[in-house]
Amino acid sequence: MKFRSSIGTIEHGSALCGELKQFLMENEPEYGASLVPNLSHISFLAKNHTGIDIDDVTHLVGNEYQLKYRYKWSIYNGCADMDLDGEESTTVSFTMDDLGSIKFNIHDNEARDTLDEF
Repeated sequence: MKFRSSIGTIEHGSALCGELKQFLMENEPEYGASLVPNLSHISFLAKNHTGIDIDDVTHLVGNEYQLKYRYKWSIYNGCADMDLDGEESTTVSFTMDDLGSIKFNIHDNEARDTLDEF
């Protein structure tokens, strides 16, 4: 995914965050699902069907940024007459090179057990 600044050149810093946020919101279908973690710590039935909702982009240092976002999850189990919904917020850092290529720092989310939560 390549970001193109409205001024042509990419000058890293806080001034670019608004434009980056808009770009990431418009292109969310391309990468959003990859930012939703493994939901097995909630339930093996938990699913995300809506992607992510972007809250903010902040500049960290150099060409590093942080994306704050939310994702919704739901559990439907008709046999148990259970229909639950929830929402979680999280952040992910990303880098953007001088050509506009964005790379999210996604850590492998191994399957977790509910015991891991305690």
